[in-house]
Amino acid sequence: MTHPHPEHGHVVVDVDERPERPLHRPADGPPPPPLAGEEAGGPPAGTVGPIGSIGIPGLSRPTAIVDEEPGRIVDEDASSEAALPAHAIVNNDGSVTLPLRAPRELQIRSATRGVRSQRFDQLTFHRLNGADLRAIVAAAPASRSAVMLARSARQREPVMNALFDVLDGEDIADAVKVVESFFGIGRPTGR
Repeated sequence: MTHPHPEHGHVVVDVDERPERPLHRPADGPPPPPLAGEEAGGPPAGTVGPIGSIGIPGLSRPTAIVDEEPGRIVDEDASSEAALPAHAIVNNDGSVTLPLRAPRELQIRSATRGVRSQRFDQLTFHRLNGADLRAIVAAAPASRSAVMLARSARQREPVMNALFDVLDGEDIADAVKVVESFFGIGRPTGR
């Protein structure tokens, strides 16, 4: 049995065989009387209440919520590439190049190359492997995001730590989305 729920834009579907009763009470009226075997104010014995504890007033029996708005349909088979930022570029090898909205420049010193200036206007992220995941988990909690980005972008951690500190917040959020996309359903990398 289905009942429209105009306040929330979806339909409430009863999934048990209990007798019909009003699912919604007027704002100024009392709650509907309990059904046989149902305690006042709680779900019937042996049930867990509304699915997902969504708390629809006056609804205490198991339900399924069906969304009738086509713009809200979730495609569980969609590629994780859909979760990528719009300006991200998927490369032939499965890596993803992310142009930065706010490019940054760092001064980098090394024993072999001395001090050099390096401009970061894009980062290319690759799928993570077990060693990468182990390094991320072993990092201090405050450093995990930077370590994750360093491992995926194949940058040395001190360089990524410095870059992370000056990156725009929107670029960091986009970079995290790219790395997270590797954990969903995605296209094979050819390896």
